[in-house]
Amino acid sequence: MPFCRCSEFLKGLITDLVSLLEGADVQSTGAFHRCDGPRIVMAFLVDNKGNVELLSSGFRVVASAATGDEIVKEAFMELKVDELILEIMSLHRHKGIQSLYDAVCALLMPDDDRVVASQVSSGCLRMCVHIS
Repeated sequence: MPFCRCSEFLKGLITDLVSLLEGADVQSTGAFHRCDGPRIVMAFLVDNKGNVELLSSGFRVVASAATGDEIVKEAFMELKVDELILEIMSLHRHKGIQSLYDAVCALLMPDDDRVVASQVSSGCLRMCVHIS
């Protein structure tokens, strides 16, 4: 029973983080980046590879944080989120974790005019190389 409560508590925390990041401005996502948010979220995802609910919540954070902020996208890519995404897709082949696909879209969508689109293109290329 304690694991269940811990899992629900974590899910609640992640949901709160998503609420803070959704539609956030670049200053907010920048604060997330400066506080090592991408590294913490990646560690959370790696630690919870077997828990579809926690993975779903974690990838919602990736999608929310990466939307509109190329620097956060780049941080996730440097932490090899692309490799983790492919591993999770393979592990949970028939689960259909929608937030994982939302994260892929957010990571590969050039939507920040501060950084050239070529950085996103290199992310796309990297994902394609891993798939093939």
